[in-house]
Amino acid sequence: MYYVTMHLCLQDRLLPHELAYMISVKHPPNMAATVLTQLVASANLPEMLQISVDKQIVQYIDSVAACERLQKQPIPVAYTRLEI
Repeated sequence: MYYVTMHLCLQDRLLPHELAYMISVKHPPNMAATVLTQLVASANLPEMLQISVDKQIVQYIDSVAACERLQKQPIPVAYTRLEI
């Protein structure tokens, strides 16, 4: 389901070979962060702007990690019981 949703969201934003690669990797968010970091490094941005963009990429990685931790947490039993 995740890859179908990702495909639908990105099909208008990436070239076909980029989308195929994104879907084929084991962890697409890490691959996206790696590509973004490489693009920023090769863009010849002013140093302060490059630092700012790198900080945003780090925030993205931290957010992905937080989401993955939440997704792996079991639902407490108290929340799963229905009391009528």
